[in-house]
Amino acid sequence: MAAPNLFRLKMMLRHLEAAFRLIARRTLMRLKLKLKRGSLNMSPSNHRFVDTNILLRFLTNDLPEQADKASMLMQRIQSGRETVELSILAAAEIVWTLERFYKLSKSNVASKMSSILKLKSLKISDKNIFLEALSLYAEKNISFTDAYIAIQMKRAGSSELYTFDKEFDRVEHVQRVEP
Repeated sequence: MAAPNLFRLKMMLRHLEAAFRLIARRTLMRLKLKLKRGSLNMSPSNHRFVDTNILLRFLTNDLPEQADKASMLMQRIQSGRETVELSILAAAEIVWTLERFYKLSKSNVASKMSSILKLKSLKISDKNIFLEALSLYAEKNISFTDAYIAIQMKRAGSSELYTFDKEFDRVEHVQRVEP
């Protein structure tokens, strides 16, 4: 009885080895293709983030020397020559700063931010939620943070929110609940 089990184990081992070779071959082919296309980034130092002040200089042109440098970076991002990541907190800070410090209307803020966030070479977590929140923020004239919470709730299938903030009464899919 031990002999057939040993035979089966050897056969399983051969099949596993063949499967691993196939996976390794396919992975190697994909890597070669990415390398050929120039889309393989082997250097972790190429993963860069962009800070609030860079995008604010680009959007407002309030400090011309910095705005010029920010514009050159944005041209590289727009052309796809450079990819950057924007923290969700930095993006929210930009919205707040444009509205509160620069006194832009919510629709103007939403328009400016949407145009930047739609760039393929600018990565941000939950980009679609952020874009929806920008739309709700301008449409319902509520704070951006409240708009973001409302969109997260909608995506999660939730409609009730514990809050004292009556601003949420403007959002149809949110039912405000006071504790």
